[in-house]
Amino acid sequence: MINFLQINAEWMCAIAIAFFTAMQWWITRAQYKHELRQKRFELAHEMDNACIIYQFDRETIQKVVDWFNRNTSRFMYLLKEKDLKYYDIFFSLLKELYNKPISFDEGIKLYRKCLSRLDVALLNADYGIRKLKRVKKKKEQVFTWDKIINS
Repeated sequence: MINFLQINAEWMCAIAIAFFTAMQWWITRAQYKHELRQKRFELAHEMDNACIIYQFDRETIQKVVDWFNRNTSRFMYLLKEKDLKYYDIFFSLLKELYNKPISFDEGIKLYRKCLSRLDVALLNADYGIRKLKRVKKKKEQVFTWDKIINS
């Protein structure tokens, strides 16, 4: 048995090192994903705090829009293109509400629906960060009332 171990010690060490390296990679990957989920959770929590002040008047709409403008890059960093759609829809809703104020009862259902979809997109994201590509000319999506309501 000792002779077998002496002859194969080099191979056993190589296998142990490979196993150790694989485990270190797996732990690092798990920590990275956990850190991203924590950043998404913090952004969702800050978004909820910023949006709770909304009273369907122009002043509070402007405060919410300002908060979203200050945090656009965080959304772009933490969400992929398919989930950024919910950010664009919510931001378009705020613009529409600023231009055409509506009653609280009419708007709260739509406001909560769009906000909760953005919240869910943030909290359910389990992918890595988005790789930004240089875009020559991006066609900007415009969301009208009909598109917002039917989204």
